[in-house]
This record gives sequence, C-alpha cells and structure tokens, in this order.
Amino acid sequence: MKINHMTAIFSFKSDVREWSTSRIIDELNLSLIKVLGSDGCTRKYENHARWLLYRIPIYLPMPYFIISLRDLNTKLKKQLARLDRRTLEYVMKEGVGRIFEGLDYNSRNYFLIRVRPLLKVGLVD
Repeated sequence: MKINHMTAIFSFKSDVREWSTSRIIDELNLSLIKVLGSDGCTRKYENHARWLLYRIPIYLPMPYFIISLRDLNTKLKKQLARLDRRTLEYVMKEGVGRIFEGLDYNSRNYFLIRVRPLLKVGLVD
C-alpha cells in the first residue's frame, strides 16, 4: 500500500503562508466560540455578547467587546499580528459580529441594525 505524503506537505506549507482575510475571520470566530466560561459549561464570549447586546447602544461611554489574547491560538495571533490596523479592526469586528449573529433571530436583527455600527473590539493580555 502506497502512502501519499502530499497531504502532510501541503498542510505544513499552509501553516507557513499568510491566511486570507476570510480565513482569519473564520478562525477567530471558531476560537472564540470554543472558549468556555469559568463554570466550564457556558461559552465565555457568547455570554459576553448577550450581555453587551442591549448595552452597547445606550451606555456612555460605549463598552468594548474585550477579547483575551490567551484565548487565541498561536497561529491566529501570528496572522493577526501581520495585519495593518484597518484590516485588523475589520477582522475583529467581523469575527465578533458572527457571535452576535449566532445568538438568535431577534438578537441577530437587533445587532445588525443597532449594534454593528457601534461595535468596538479590544484585545487584552
């Protein structure tokens, strides 16, 4: 039986190359969705999105959606570090926006109309 090593070579090279903006957004969203809260059952960033959903449009100063860098994997951090400021803001807003959009139908509509234009994302160590 012949083993095809092309898959292993391809996957190695894909880790070295820069990812597309779409892939970075997807990876960011997946990384954030996987993070569990301190209780080990709830999704940390989904709960954060629920809490912020109706507060962002009315609170002054407007709260940020805070992401902890330790919740992101090393490959994703390297890809984010390569982005310029404007693209980074776009990627962060899109990745976090998908969490809001995944909450439920009414929350999704409210997010798209009221929250998305105001959303600010911050990174902390």
